[in-house]
Amino acid sequence: KCAGSWAAMVGLRSSLLTRLPGPAKLALLRLSGLPLLRRVVLEFESAGVIYYARAQDWWRFAWPFEPKTMRFLLRSAEPSDTFLDVGAHIGLYTVGLARRVARVYALEPEPSNFTLLMRNVVINGLQSKVVALPVALSDRDGWAELCVQKSSGAHTLEKSEGCEKTVKVLTLRMDTLVRLLNLKTIEIVKIDVEGHEMKVINGMENILQKNPPRVLVIEILRSNVHL
Repeated sequence: KCAGSWAAMVGLRSSLLTRLPGPAKLALLRLSGLPLLRRVVLEFESAGVIYYARAQDWWRFAWPFEPKTMRFLLRSAEPSDTFLDVGAHIGLYTVGLARRVARVYALEPEPSNFTLLMRNVVINGLQSKVVALPVALSDRDGWAELCVQKSSGAHTLEKSEGCEKTVKVLTLRMDTLVRLLNLKTIEIVKIDVEGHEMKVINGMENILQKNPPRVLVIEILRSNVHL
């Protein structure tokens, strides 16, 4: 089970969600923060792919999720590529890219998200291509307190106030991770770490100087627009 976090499981096809009228979607979106919906895990089906996700994350399947970014990464992927998913969440990019590339390394430090990430890899038969690690990338090797937020996609190393709780997580520089995994190249890197992006970049100095990825996608927020 999902680290004791699920109260129920039901099947829900994304095609049903996409047919909901706009006002109904907005009403559901307002309900997403309810404590019950943060505990219940549902099974979603989207374009032939199965995902387990919290009920509060239904909206990720009601509309195409970050469609421009997903299309760009899928178009850029080659069969021999290695993809590093930094801030993998429950694995939407991990699963999507694993169907196109040779190997995926998915990093997700928050325990509940990591459990769902693993389930989504296994339920889609991708465990031979995906290595999932409960690690956060940063600018130093060590330990840090992860601020766990109400939204499953908003956990961050960049704040210590207003957290529901904090979780001690392992942090590594990307340079260290690549050395430990003995990776010669990483062709595609996606970084989505809720404001911690600059520190992740500072931790991949050696990679950027000697063998940079062919594709590097970084989430930009108002707080890190200077990237």
